[in-house]
Amino acid sequence: MDGSRWDDADHNYGSQRSDPPRSGLRIGKLSAVTLRCEIAVRTAMKLVPAPIPCNEAERLSVLGSYEILDTKAEAVFDRLVEMAARLTDCPVALISLADSKRQWLKARPGLNLAEMPRDHAFCAHAMLCPTGPLVVEDATRDPRFAGNLLVRGKPGLRFHAGMPLVGPDDRALGTLCVFDIKARSLDAAQREALVSLASLAATVLELRRKVRHGRAMAA
Repeated sequence: MDGSRWDDADHNYGSQRSDPPRSGLRIGKLSAVTLRCEIAVRTAMKLVPAPIPCNEAERLSVLGSYEILDTKAEAVFDRLVEMAARLTDCPVALISLADSKRQWLKARPGLNLAEMPRDHAFCAHAMLCPTGPLVVEDATRDPRFAGNLLVRGKPGLRFHAGMPLVGPDDRALGTLCVFDIKARSLDAAQREALVSLASLAATVLELRRKVRHGRAMAA
């Protein structure tokens, strides 16, 4: 990959280092307050929020049972997104979880945002079809995302592919997704890799929940 695609050359998946990459997309010095102000201004740009699933109350209850929101980074999830970035040749990959009002990022190497409003989340759209990945080849040409802050402004996202993280009850909790700043697609092998890694991430989430509950019962 061409490391020059990203402003912060020493924080990208495209470096030539032999060891695993530790960071990818950086959004300058954009603070949470600045982001909220920018979003308020850009909301008028015909951003199309994802519809709320009919089983949203149950989905949120299940998500809460994982006790994972606002927790610290965990190596297993960071490794999964690093693998996703490598296998799809994308500069950044994330594991995101959709709360009622926000998209929270469990694994986000190099991204200096921990969350953003759900209305601006690619994840919220991807979760509507839990059986397959959502692939957006050029976000500027998709009315759902053309008004998104990260598309219209820095870093200028173009490509997105996200596979839902589906629990045992078939409810989507979030996604494992990859991004690029150039319009592109995935080949069959890359698409399969993304689906497999998302399935593995969902399995790890479930095992994590069972371990935590087991410890709580034994305490």
